[in-house]
Amino acid sequence: MIDKGIQFDTPYSEIRRNFNQSTFESMLKHYRISDRKLLNMGKLVRDIEIKSFCVDQAHSNVFLIHADSKNEKYQLVKKLIDLRFLHILHPGITPDKRNEKYEALLLDYAFYTGFRRTSAIKEFKEVPKSFTFKELRGLKKFKI
Repeated sequence: MIDKGIQFDTPYSEIRRNFNQSTFESMLKHYRISDRKLLNMGKLVRDIEIKSFCVDQAHSNVFLIHADSKNEKYQLVKKLIDLRFLHILHPGITPDKRNEKYEALLLDYAFYTGFRRTSAIKEFKEVPKSFTFKELRGLKKFKI
């Protein structure tokens, strides 16, 4: 039996997603972390995680993001990938203009937000198979 540990993202844990707060923000608050970059990352997690983009706008768990290494918010998105909040579907898509590179990302929303399947979200691939460039180029763009 496990008798020690910290409950994380379970219904009765202190560190969990709330209506207006991502799990990441809840963790920062719990541990009284006030680093500006981490707080910004928490806001970005919430914006991606909670319905503001995937549910309300894209109606999908996949999206494109402009790959601009000089953009501070893009750097935060890269950290979210490192933390496994987001997954890279394709590292280099050019949906509109040449030399304007986007990344196709997937939000594993059920694992990180506690939702289950919903008709408001069209899952990108219900059955695993290769992605086509046409499908990837047609994804909604998350503006940072």
